[in-house]
Amino acid sequence: MSVAAIARRYDLNNNLLFNWKRRFGVDLAFLPVEVLPEPVAPIVKPVDLDGKIEIQFSNGHRLTISGAFDPDAVARLLRGLSR
Repeated sequence: MSVAAIARRYDLNNNLLFNWKRRFGVDLAFLPVEVLPEPVAPIVKPVDLDGKIEIQFSNGHRLTISGAFDPDAVARLLRGLSR
């Protein structure tokens, strides 16, 4: 195939193919590529508790949580406070 035909087939500019050919050698190969959207993190629903959680740290900090909470958010908060 000619460079122009390949460029049309893949919707590329002829000059781009010539530059690739000069830079990477005579034998160019095109592979199919599929671009996928980034995965979406699952939505975490808060845990519904009627009670209360109270955590006392050795450095004197105290964390009290009552009602519904997001377990991941609590874990991040605990890691931050324990430093």
